Amino acid sequence: MDMSESAGHPAPDSKPDRRVEITAHDDMTFDPPGIHAEAGETIEFLVTNNGKIAHSWSLGTSDGQMAHEREMAALSMSAMASHMEGAPNGFVLQPGETRSLVWQFGENGSVEYACHMPGHFAAGMVGEVQVDTAMHMDGGVHTDSHHGEGGHHAGEAMHDRDDH
Repeated sequence: MDMSESAGHPAPDSKPDRRVEITAHDDMTFDPPGIHAEAGETIEFLVTNNGKIAHSWSLGTSDGQMAHEREMAALSMSAMASHMEGAPNGFVLQPGETRSLVWQFGENGSVEYACHMPGHFAAGMVGEVQVDTAMHMDGGVHTDSHHGEGGHHAGEAMHDRDDH
């Protein structure tokens, strides 16, 4: 999987700026289907599979997600369930399972989270993290983290509780 600096990097020992809960559904969707993040922001993703089939969840650039999908096509069915063991940018979730990943985002741009179980990515099981540098009216970088968690679509303004 493409782990270019533009996507960011895992930050398991960092204190997250906030937590975002994501749910994987058997109708091949994630809730929320997209979020916003600030460049340099560290987010703990808490991902739950509320379905009856396995799903995977991985962060990466669009090119990285396409490469991951090509890699999955070459795997046997038995290898798919463990294909992300030890991966720094994602995991496989069995039905009812919840796992977390702490990630620090890199440059402005788009990062995707996707499921690469057979047929899921092709069915559109992809979400987007839009990474931007938030600016105050005075031109300074916004450092407060008031962002939404759940139910918002990519491109919508997101505001919620202060996690500090």
